[in-house]
Amino acid sequence: MPMLDDVCKAYYPHLSKENILEKARKMDFPFKCARLDRSQKSPYFVDLKDLSNVLDGLFQKDSPYIDTDIIHNFKSPKE
Repeated sequence: MPMLDDVCKAYYPHLSKENILEKARKMDFPFKCARLDRSQKSPYFVDLKDLSNVLDGLFQKDSPYIDTDIIHNFKSPKE
């Protein structure tokens, strides 16, 4: 289980530490995250399966655009 801080560095770099903690407490992320201890100083961890499902869903939604970009980048230039 990755730490929420690490996930946010990669996918939510625009969020401050306070906003990350608030979203985690309110369960506003599109994936499950939880603390392994009841302490407020305990870090949040992310359910990797949920995170991968969210990322896969986003990729599938945007895949027509991604495929188009790939095709345009790999077409040989016309001479």
